[in-house]
Amino acid sequence: MSIKKHKKIFALFAMIFIFYAIIHGTFSIYRERQNDSINLSIIDPSGTITINFDANGGTIDSSEATRIIQTGNAIGPLPTTMTRANYNFDGWYTSGGEKITAQTTVTGTGTVTYYAHWIKIVCKKAGTGTLHTETCSTGGSCLNSMM
Repeated sequence: MSIKKHKKIFALFAMIFIFYAIIHGTFSIYRERQNDSINLSIIDPSGTITINFDANGGTIDSSEATRIIQTGNAIGPLPTTMTRANYNFDGWYTSGGEKITAQTTVTGTGTVTYYAHWIKIVCKKAGTGTLHTETCSTGGSCLNSMM
């Protein structure tokens, strides 16, 4: 038998194993979109955590709003396509105020929600120096504020 034929037989057995594992709930396939590519992973559902990203008053692309991570792994690239009028995005946080990064390791199983933190854009009116929360399109300088 040629090496090429061995590879085909091995691939066939691997596909049968994966199909069997998925049907019996041992593994599931997870689809993750990063940039312009799609990664498919086989994960063990007994050791996973579902992460929900709450835009906290803003909007988030639905493809980035939820992800499943194998427990013990780092979260990886975080959503960055959120928008909120008159606010700048400042990062992801737990409900307890702990900052989340791509290197944060997830533990446990079940579901966790991380919340977008926003910094309000505050402007000084040209000529008066008074602060206002309108857009700065009429002149003046913009500041970030923890308001």
